[in-house]
Amino acid sequence: MPLNGNIPETVHTQKGYISYQFRAVVHKSGFRTSLESERYVHVERSFGPISTDLEPLRIRTGDVHGQMKFSVEIPCPRVIVGHEIPIMLGIQPLSCGIKIFKVHFRLKEATRYRTFFEEWSDTHEEMIDRVSCVWRPKTPGWWEQALILKVPKGQGSVRADSKSKYIHLWHFVEVQISLIDLLRKKRFLTVQLPVHIFSNKLNEREEMPPAYETALIKPPDYLPGLVQTTVF
Repeated sequence: MPLNGNIPETVHTQKGYISYQFRAVVHKSGFRTSLESERYVHVERSFGPISTDLEPLRIRTGDVHGQMKFSVEIPCPRVIVGHEIPIMLGIQPLSCGIKIFKVHFRLKEATRYRTFFEEWSDTHEEMIDRVSCVWRPKTPGWWEQALILKVPKGQGSVRADSKSKYIHLWHFVEVQISLIDLLRKKRFLTVQLPVHIFSNKLNEREEMPPAYETALIKPPDYLPGLVQTTVF
C-alpha cells in the first residue's frame, strides 16, 4: 500500500500526537458478524545513510563587552538516538577582574503545536540531559575543555526531530557560563546551538540484510536424483 509522501510522521509528545493504524474488515454474508482487526503502524521518513561529512560543524563565538572571549563548538551536529554529542568550550578572560565559576551544558527538546485556531502554541521545552563542571584552567589565557552530552535511548526518553503542519519538534544545546564581571556582579552568559536528532530506526535499517523476494519457499526435491545415482 503506497503512502502519500507528504503525510506527517508518527510522533508522540506530552501535549499531542500523530499516529496511524491499518484496519482490516471481513464482511460476511447473511447475519454473521464481520471480522475486524487493527494494527498500529509507525510512519517515518528515511533520509538515507546519515553522514556528517556534508553537515558543517556548529560553532558560536563572541566577545562579552571586551571582558571575555568564548567559543562553543559541536563537531557532529547530527546524531542518532542513543549516541553522544561532544562539545568543545573555549574561554579567555580579557581582564584580571573576570572570574569564571562554572559552566553548564544542557540538551533540550522543544515542541510547538498547531492550535484549534490554526495558530502555533507557545514553545514547550524539556530537559534531555545535562552536565556541568567547575571552570579551572591549568594555564592563563585561552583554555578549552571538552564535555559530552548523551542522547538517551529508551521508550519516551527522547524523540527524533519532526516538523509538520501540526507539530514541530526540534533540539538544541544550551551552554551557560557563570562569571563575575569587572563590577563584581554575578552574571550568566547563555548560548544556544541547534542539533539534529534522528531515530535509531534509521541506523537499524542500514544494518539490515537485503530482502530476497525471490527466495525459495521450499527446498528442491533431491529424491529423483538420488534414485538414479550409482555408488561405486
